[in-house]
Amino acid sequence: GLGLRAIPYWLRAGERAIGAVALSEAVIHLESGLRLVRQLEPGADRDEFELKFLSALGTAYLALKGWAATEIIDTFVPAYRLAKTLSNETQAMTALFYIWSHYVCRSLFDRSAQWLTTTLDLGEGDASADITIVGHWMGCIQHVWTGEFLKSKFHFDSVLRKYNKDK
Repeated sequence: GLGLRAIPYWLRAGERAIGAVALSEAVIHLESGLRLVRQLEPGADRDEFELKFLSALGTAYLALKGWAATEIIDTFVPAYRLAKTLSNETQAMTALFYIWSHYVCRSLFDRSAQWLTTTLDLGEGDASADITIVGHWMGCIQHVWTGEFLKSKFHFDSVLRKYNKDK
């Protein structure tokens, strides 16, 4: 009972540790809280908490171990799935960017291309242009690094078409 009431405090402790760049401590706090979250009954509240913990934990791992760390995938793939379940497009976009970046930094362009496609597909149904812009920006970068300059230009032009400087 009391342990479950501690969940928000573990999250806050982890976020504060990230803010203080006490990254090892952040990972410990966030993993402790995540273990408690996984004891909750399945449902939207549990999913919301789990998404918050995974996103913070992924951020801590990124800062601690770098883009190529396998923990990026271990945290942000489930975070993406939860964000989709919860219809949280901002968190879904963030998770997709981290996953794509992980594979790009490891020069695993076939895998990064799959996540790029997922990002662009998510942007197709989005009312805001943000996800579409991020997806095309990712495509621009991806195709420069793979030497596909005409594809890169297509994505660059798409960013320019969708971008609203007044927003």
